[in-house]
Amino acid sequence: MPRGIPLTPEQLGQAAEVYARSGSYSEAARAIGAPDPSTVRKALLRIGDPNRSQLHARAIDEGLARGRRTLDGLVREVRTRTATAELRAELTLDELLAAAKTASYGVARMVDLAELELKRRTARLTRRKLRAEALALEARSAPGVDQVLALLAALPETELRAALMQLRDASGLTTSPTPHTP
Repeated sequence: MPRGIPLTPEQLGQAAEVYARSGSYSEAARAIGAPDPSTVRKALLRIGDPNRSQLHARAIDEGLARGRRTLDGLVREVRTRTATAELRAELTLDELLAAAKTASYGVARMVDLAELELKRRTARLTRRKLRAEALALEARSAPGVDQVLALLAALPETELRAALMQLRDASGLTTSPTPHTP
């Protein structure tokens, strides 16, 4: 079975059966002719979570976290080796330049990773907001009393008074609303 080709449902079923009996991913892989037991292991673990994009995102997050830890360790090592004048005096000019470039590059990459995480969170929140707006439009329902009160409470006092006046004019009421003084 070539690498990268997903297992068929029949192969997956047979592998699950063999794994349940033997408890070995290697035996399950041999039973279906898969060259790599990790393919079977990942496929069996994925049964409960079939969304590949989520698996991909999780793998990227794990890789970024590992990379961030490694990068942080390297920057700390450079900082430790160049911390004092005595330690710097032992290094040649080329070694100091390489250490400075390494530290600079490491810090820049850490900033990039932080910005990437911020963009990812922003995108996630934007998607949630758009879904909620789409559902509201789909339902085409008028806002509830709680929603209207929340919107009104968020308005500045001048805008709130203007909105109340418009409502009064639209409804034909002749009495003016009494201001509430706390």
